[in-house]
Amino acid sequence: MLFTEKLQITPQQPTIHGEVSAPVTDIQSLSPVDEAVYYSPGETPNPVVNRRLLDTDRHARFGDSWTEIFTMKNGRRYEVVTNVPRKQRSEVPIVFTTALGTSIRGHNWHTMQQMMDTGFSVVMVGPEGGHASWPHSKRGWKQFMHNLTNISLEETAENMHEILNVTDHLYLYEPGGAINIGESRGGGAGMGFKARASRFGRQVLYSDLTATPFAKKLALLESPKLSNVPVKELKSIGRVFLRGKVDLVRLTHYPETLNLNPHYLLHVAGSIPTLLRGHSGNLADEIGQDAKMHNTQFEEDGMGQASEWDEKFKHHPYVVNLLLAGTHVDLAQDWVLDARVARMRGLRDELETAKGQWARIDWRNVHMGEHIVRAA
Repeated sequence: MLFTEKLQITPQQPTIHGEVSAPVTDIQSLSPVDEAVYYSPGETPNPVVNRRLLDTDRHARFGDSWTEIFTMKNGRRYEVVTNVPRKQRSEVPIVFTTALGTSIRGHNWHTMQQMMDTGFSVVMVGPEGGHASWPHSKRGWKQFMHNLTNISLEETAENMHEILNVTDHLYLYEPGGAINIGESRGGGAGMGFKARASRFGRQVLYSDLTATPFAKKLALLESPKLSNVPVKELKSIGRVFLRGKVDLVRLTHYPETLNLNPHYLLHVAGSIPTLLRGHSGNLADEIGQDAKMHNTQFEEDGMGQASEWDEKFKHHPYVVNLLLAGTHVDLAQDWVLDARVARMRGLRDELETAKGQWARIDWRNVHMGEHIVRAA
């Protein structure tokens, strides 16, 4: 039985020539499943072997979402939020994972809803360890410690593909393609998601990445330059609230962005070494010159290494590297988020015009036009 049937999601006519027939959901009929939903391990490296429904959400403006726990063959677990926008306007889904230290709530939930509001189905993959699940056996602790000390961007990126291998069959969108966004470590995973796509038979149409850290390994002599980063970032946090659209929703909702659960904080610590070793940049080196990508960096971001990203993509004609004033935390500024929404609307409109023929997309209307750059 397909999971859509278990959730009582009834697909209408399939997608034909890019004309999207969005599935109809009765979100009020959903309830957590007690039994595990297993999948036979396939030929991919680390397939999903278990899914469990946690929660459902119906939003009058944005659409229907449900949160599940996906367990991989190696025992890694992820919170995954899948959704159907109220008005679906694209057959290509958006997939992203969260920045280091953050949960699926707060800022990331807001990002998901922004993308839904543009008409895209979204698959949000939470961070490693984001859902606390402590081992209960000696064998479990052994696997837990192994996974804790082996958290890499490469695995995150490939597991995102493994998760899409499941959601591709839920009749929510046309399988085989994806759009990727990402911020901070999520941007590094985005580099890997694009780089490893062909291994999973998937085409990444476009990537929109923000404040991706460490294009190269952090040298010992560069470490002192990061000493003043905390002070700058704290000031930026104030700017995000004081210069943005300050309202009750933001003040009450955004604090949920941080995940301070000890289970997750251990995984955060385990994720840092591969970032410092420049794995984001290593994955970027695998990306072909035909990639369509927008990279946003900030002048005072000590982790950004903007000039290194320029060097890596100097032979990629469809990659735009945009340097803005600000620090790492300024990735959450309204004007940064609004600029990304503008690019995604442009892509949505181009997809509607192209009707499944992606070669017809005019990227000047997405991320390469001068007016798009100025808007950012």
